[in-house]
Amino acid sequence: MGEIYGHKWVSGYGEALTSAGDLSQTAETWLIGLSGVTGEQFASGLEICVKSGEAWPPTLPEFREMCLGKKKNEFGLNYVPECYRKQPERKRERLLSSDSRDAKRKELSKRICDLRALLN
Repeated sequence: MGEIYGHKWVSGYGEALTSAGDLSQTAETWLIGLSGVTGEQFASGLEICVKSGEAWPPTLPEFREMCLGKKKNEFGLNYVPECYRKQPERKRERLLSSDSRDAKRKELSKRICDLRALLN
């Protein structure tokens, strides 16, 4: 990660090894957090990091998701925003005809006028 993100990785997570040569607390946390991830999955996660074009390194949970193939979409999200989802098919028989719509509007307009009169 230090090779991919440079100083941003080190300033965010610190060095992997202590001065005594042991794993740092952060490195141990990442080691535990990535347990069960295979070497192939880890390589896939690194590839996603490189291809994503993100300037900042991912968090541990984000990187684990990358490794396990839970890729984010082009919006950077784990889901499709509602405005891009396929809209449900509307049943024609449930739509109001123009006459029904006009009648509803007229009724609503009358109610609004009545409320205004009550408030004045």
